[in-house]
Amino acid sequence: MTETARRHTDLPLAHWIGLASFFALMAILALTTFWPAPVEGASKAAILAIKLVPLVIFVPGLLRGRNITYIWACFMMMIYFAPLSVSSYLYGWPLTSVIPLILTLVFFVAAMFKLRQDPRNPGITTG
Repeated sequence: MTETARRHTDLPLAHWIGLASFFALMAILALTTFWPAPVEGASKAAILAIKLVPLVIFVPGLLRGRNITYIWACFMMMIYFAPLSVSSYLYGWPLTSVIPLILTLVFFVAAMFKLRQDPRNPGITTG
């Protein structure tokens, strides 16, 4: 039994919603490094690296739609979800915490739908 080559068009809508929320989360995390009140005396590059490097690791696998990458990215989202939910509650639900919190939830739900709609997906083939 030979497998046919997979393309981006073969991936379900949940993949694209998950990807959009993932990149939006990265953009919001980068934005909140500089605005509204950057940490004084701290290296912005170091803070940006701490926020984004764990997410950047997953980008190649997510772009290919690999299920194993979605599974591990969901585990990584817990690292972002926990402090965002606590800071949202403690500081009166500011948008700088609520928006990334919602994006982590959207990514998680989209990933669950993607995994359900596209079981045993090793990812798209390049070429």
